[in-house]
Amino acid sequence: MIVEPRFSLSLQRNNHTLYSVPHSKERQESPSYVTRLSEAVEIGHYYIQDYMGNNRMVVNKNGTVEQVTHYYPYGSVIGDISTNENVQKYKFEGKELDRTFGLDNYDIHARQYFAMAPMWDKPDSKSEEYYHLSPYVYCGGDPLNIFDKDGKQPTKYIDENGNKHISWSIVVMVKAPKPNSSEKAISKHEQYKQDLKDTYFQEFNHFLNGDGEGVKNSVGETVYSDFNIVVVDVSDPSDINTANKLSNEYGQEIVNPINGQNGKAAVFMKGSTKGGYGLTTGSNKITISFNAVPGTASHELFHTTNIKDNGYVSGGILNSPPNPITPNEVDEMWDIIPEKRDERNNP
Repeated sequence: MIVEPRFSLSLQRNNHTLYSVPHSKERQESPSYVTRLSEAVEIGHYYIQDYMGNNRMVVNKNGTVEQVTHYYPYGSVIGDISTNENVQKYKFEGKELDRTFGLDNYDIHARQYFAMAPMWDKPDSKSEEYYHLSPYVYCGGDPLNIFDKDGKQPTKYIDENGNKHISWSIVVMVKAPKPNSSEKAISKHEQYKQDLKDTYFQEFNHFLNGDGEGVKNSVGETVYSDFNIVVVDVSDPSDINTANKLSNEYGQEIVNPINGQNGKAAVFMKGSTKGGYGLTTGSNKITISFNAVPGTASHELFHTTNIKDNGYVSGGILNSPPNPITPNEVDEMWDIIPEKRDERNNP
């Protein structure tokens, strides 16, 4: 079914679209949901969303408004200015509002979110990576600028205290156990993967994130780093094709990608370091020697931003041996790292 609404609506704020009713045939080809009256009769309904992905209106194929929903910043419905609230239940961020027993919680996949509180029903599974935030806080306490697709890790943002955040996506390739391995061997391997992940996190957190306290830039602002580390079993940890595939799979979408700013994940793999402690190739593949000094992994991870060595005279993360990142390096890192795509503001 191809539908052309009888009206279009577009409202802009700070160069971002707040409301937009698409009016091309291609964008209106499929309804958001269908009400089936009989085997032969179906009625299509279409969501009109704001810049945050909240369902603000429901219209039918003729453009008739069937539901209007307004929200408080944290997602509670403003009842006295909303209409036909019960037409459909997918509302804030397009998530299902469950009003069973009057709880009014949103099902955001990994967790249930209580907008009236506002808080999650359980701690963030990655709370150890965000020491400065409560494990129950919703989107860093900044629901006007941050959204949470699945109840898990947030994206790069500036929080209510003006602190900047950088989200790192990191893959570590390890050799998979043999198919006929015993349960004991598999259990040992899984523990090895967890220990490896913890080791990488502890180093990155020390050298790039001030041991969880964040690091200062040259004007005294705090910049936090969030490390999303996954350890992946592969048949050959030195295979470049596998590394590139995983780099794309775990990469982050960015705004206006240009050469060298491709959003790919950093991949730690086996291979030659050409005589050095570590080596970064192709801006995304990292190898570390068995005798590397502490901080080498962080030094090489820093290179995935396309910031090059400067003669090892910075005194910071680019030094040899590496030291914790300096304010000037924080400035350079923040300036060069591309903006991560926000699905609300950059659809």
